Amino acid sequence: MIRFLFLCLFCLVLNATSLKEVILNTQNSELANIKKYDVAKSELNKQNVLLGYLPSVSVGGGYKTNSDEKLILRPKEINSIYAKLDFIIYDGGAREARIRALANLNQSEIYKNDEYKNYLSLNVVRLYYNALSLVGIIKAKEGEKNYLSATLERLKSFKYAGLGSSSEYESILAKYYLSLSEELELKQKLNKIKNSINLLSNINVANFDFISLKEPDYNISSEKAELKAISKELFAIDNSIKESYSEYLPHIFLQNTFMYTKSRLGSSLNGNMAIFKSYADDLLKEDWEKNNEFMIGFKWKIFDFGSNLKKIETQRVKKAQAMLNLNYKKRENELSLKNIKEEIENLKDKILANELYLKSSQTSLKAIDNKYKSGLVGYNDFLLSLANEFGAKSSLITAKNELEIKKAEYYFESGVDILERIGF
Repeated sequence: MIRFLFLCLFCLVLNATSLKEVILNTQNSELANIKKYDVAKSELNKQNVLLGYLPSVSVGGGYKTNSDEKLILRPKEINSIYAKLDFIIYDGGAREARIRALANLNQSEIYKNDEYKNYLSLNVVRLYYNALSLVGIIKAKEGEKNYLSATLERLKSFKYAGLGSSSEYESILAKYYLSLSEELELKQKLNKIKNSINLLSNINVANFDFISLKEPDYNISSEKAELKAISKELFAIDNSIKESYSEYLPHIFLQNTFMYTKSRLGSSLNGNMAIFKSYADDLLKEDWEKNNEFMIGFKWKIFDFGSNLKKIETQRVKKAQAMLNLNYKKRENELSLKNIKEEIENLKDKILANELYLKSSQTSLKAIDNKYKSGLVGYNDFLLSLANEFGAKSSLITAKNELEIKKAEYYFESGVDILERIGF
């Protein structure tokens, strides 16, 4: 018998899906990968701007005709091809400011992705431990139902022998069906949670295995990724302001154009000018000509009716908003950590109280059950004692799992990877 029980327990452990496994799958789910693409887009945008400041080469060409034959030296047809090199030598510091801004925004997206991964982990933890609570409550409800079933069997034999009260039997039977209905409702809630876990992780969890999270270190300062992301966005705004100021400075650029052209001039000579035909033939012969143009130039916006100044003022407003948001988020984070810490301490006390309450209610139920069987107390006292015992079990189970959820919430608010804090 002992070997059989051990084998059943071993099979349950094998079939139980670990919390770590569910979280790992969730962090590689569609939702997680969608967020990862934000980081990839940000990095590509930064590279795009960076490469855009390198020298660029373009090629082109064309064909042009002219129908005016009045002027002998005017080209009738022109063929051309060219290669052009453009390079910005100096833009008032806009290049450096823009690249720094994009680097900060890219780092902000990385922090946001880390935050989202931890947020997914927190959601999984909440679902997993809520499921564990329901599993425990369902088991307690089954125990209550079995207790009632055994009582019904005893009352049924008394009833048929004419020794029991019909109202007493019906009251216990009603309580049994109520317990059955509540059990079915709990199972339905459990199925909903399983479906939610499946949606996040693409795992069908059949059995849940309890594992405790490590006790948080309440002395470390918060490293919440959300706060880091907002700080990086604030730096990016600063860089954008510097970029706008660069418009007040001259921009120096370099251009080099290498061109091949081939022209055919109008060669129709009337009779009076026929004597010049031999000279015109030499002049009008078709040949490719090459030309290279090199230019170092500058442009300087010296007046724009204050348009750029308004742009800078707008960015300063954005910076002020970001600062206020960062300060608010920091205070919110500090208060959240404080509240969660207090809730953790309260839950520990609640667990101790519920353990004593359960022990007392089990002792009370055993005593009242014996008295009820002996006819010393009525069935109302028995049902009340049974309900108290079930309530004590449910409260203890819920408190234990709620404690693990609160630990995960503390890790999330302090910026600690929840996955790394599962188990000892």
